[in-house]
Amino acid sequence: LRLGDRLAELRPRLLAVSLGGAAGTLAAMGGQGPAVRAALAAELGLADPGASWHSARDRLAELAGWATGLAACLGKMGEDLTLLAQSDVSEVRLAGGGSSSMPQKVNPVAPSVLVALARAAVALDGGLQGAVLHRQQRDGAAWFTEWLLLPQLLRLTGRAVLTAQALTETLAPDPARMAATLDGGLGLVHAEALAFALSRQMPRPEAQAAVADLCREARATGTALPRLAAARFPELPPLRVDLGTAPADARRFAREAVAQAP
Repeated sequence: LRLGDRLAELRPRLLAVSLGGAAGTLAAMGGQGPAVRAALAAELGLADPGASWHSARDRLAELAGWATGLAACLGKMGEDLTLLAQSDVSEVRLAGGGSSSMPQKVNPVAPSVLVALARAAVALDGGLQGAVLHRQQRDGAAWFTEWLLLPQLLRLTGRAVLTAQALTETLAPDPARMAATLDGGLGLVHAEALAFALSRQMPRPEAQAAVADLCREARATGTALPRLAAARFPELPPLRVDLGTAPADARRFAREAVAQAP
């Protein structure tokens, strides 16, 4: 969503008319140069940059950075889905990606594609940012670098968007598995809440030490942390998982995404 906002901000800076003459001075047009440039920009529906930007390549560098940021954002999604779809985690089920040797396995092909595209985008962006070093009024080497790298970067970013769209339409979360992972069988997820609760009746370092001791006992004995805490500190209210702002953040994001969908 933020990258969508940034694209709207980038558009008028990027889509600027380029008219400067041989050396960027509009000398051949006499005093009419700026007016001609402004009229040309209006006719083409472009912005008038107010000067020649031929050797100032920050506009293209900004586009490359934006595209790389989008690819990286989707790559982050791919990384997380790869981990969530692992056989020993299985919090998310992916469509397709069957294994040729293990019938029960679903390979995270689409998430892996997103990660690979993001890594390629980062590499291409490095070369494009270097092309900002544009010698004097016209640098063929910098131009050629842009011609070689920018089309590739935009194509692979577009492919990342399409891949992510197809992926989000077919993946299936497993809430029960997520809840089981969160609890972990021993309820150690309650440790932070327990430490905060104890710190109201004892110094925080002592509370932290007491909870750490209970966590070690839970692992050693296989007894759930809430049960051990209730036995040692019966005056405390029952522990519960507090997800903080996560539910509200997720719902707000969903509302904003739906509102901005084409």
